[in-house]
Amino acid sequence: MVESKGNKTGTSRPNSKQVGEDIMKSENTGETPVSSSSEDSPRMWPLLCHELTMTMDQEEKVINQAHVEAKATKDLNIKLQHIQKATSVTHTLRNAMLCVTQKSSELNDALLLNILTPQQAVLFLQWSRENRERCMAALNRQCQSIGNVQNGHNLDFVLSELQSIKLLE
Repeated sequence: MVESKGNKTGTSRPNSKQVGEDIMKSENTGETPVSSSSEDSPRMWPLLCHELTMTMDQEEKVINQAHVEAKATKDLNIKLQHIQKATSVTHTLRNAMLCVTQKSSELNDALLLNILTPQQAVLFLQWSRENRERCMAALNRQCQSIGNVQNGHNLDFVLSELQSIKLLE
């Protein structure tokens, strides 16, 4: 691993561009591009530095500028806490919606199975097992299209949907 010996902080730290190159070499199978989530900073920053072919000096300038801006941001900690709370609420809501969706699906299956004859129920269960991936892909497309239609008002849409099925009463 290559390290910087003369940065402005006087500390020695890994060369992020080199770390990104190492990640690329170890994970690049040629089938899919190497990527990283923005939440995965130990991978995201080095991969970005590698992709941009950033020098150590440029990296230091970016980091120093980010520190200056962070220090100048009024009420940064409060804003970060609000972001953290919003993220937590969003994850909680997502999990709740997954539970509601699962329960709804189970209820629909039970209702359908009560209508079908025993032979039809067996055929339906076999069909649903064989087509599970295709059904999940269709459901995901449906959810994405709903999200795209709402243009950033997903929580309002979810709230109205929950109210319409009287889960909030």
